[in-house]
Amino acid sequence: MTRFSFFSDFRLAIRLVIILCLLPAYIFSGNCAQAAVLIPGGVFLSQAESTIGEAPPSDSSLPSGPIAHEKTGRRVTARIYAGANYRIDELNWNIAGNKNGTNPNILSELTWEDLNIYEFSLGFSSLVKNTVYFRAYMNYGRIYSGENQDSDYNSDNRRDEWSHSNNSSDDGSTIDVSLGAGIILPIFSDAFTIMPMVGLSYHSQSLIMTDGYQTIPNTGPFPGLDSTYEAEWRGPWVGFEMQLDMETGQRFIPRMYPFAGFEYHWAR
Repeated sequence: MTRFSFFSDFRLAIRLVIILCLLPAYIFSGNCAQAAVLIPGGVFLSQAESTIGEAPPSDSSLPSGPIAHEKTGRRVTARIYAGANYRIDELNWNIAGNKNGTNPNILSELTWEDLNIYEFSLGFSSLVKNTVYFRAYMNYGRIYSGENQDSDYNSDNRRDEWSHSNNSSDDGSTIDVSLGAGIILPIFSDAFTIMPMVGLSYHSQSLIMTDGYQTIPNTGPFPGLDSTYEAEWRGPWVGFEMQLDMETGQRFIPRMYPFAGFEYHWAR
């Protein structure tokens, strides 16, 4: 199996992100309120805005960062953004000796921990009549370090372990795609809103095991380990987002939109 090094993929991904940062400003240059390149803190590197309908007053501006929504005088507001993130994953997978879940109840188990991932994002959001909110995003991540453990057992409840190896997992990739829609509900005032949402999502992990080291039986390192485990799941989700409009009225203090959210997923 042929694989590219992390640094080759990283350089390629950086070029793609730069292109994605420039595309929104180019595509929407005719009716863009503002395009910006943002550095982490706000994590997102670029965002642009396109409008349908009447423009807001001339003193309105595009806030920094991919806020959930911003009420305007327009009928439709749309944003495109590209960004870079860092995340840590883990995965636990096991199988029984037969289809009934017995003989033994755990025959083989694989665990991945501390999967450090650099992730690149491309997203879209739209607000219709300051009430209906749509969002979509796709994330692609590259794994650059992690640990794997592979164990096999002869008896129930992880007893009589006859094989155990600790391996590296410093290569692989992740993909996340999500679509969602919600309705904005002002609470007390327009400054604080809550947004119930529903959506669909897809997620995948391509995990690679290398640099094998056998501890049961204790035979030490063994060459040639190059195994791949593909995990993927999809399904609907429900959740909500809350957002606060912190307009200070002071020129030297930027307008801020802190927001938080929660999602519950059903996975297949």
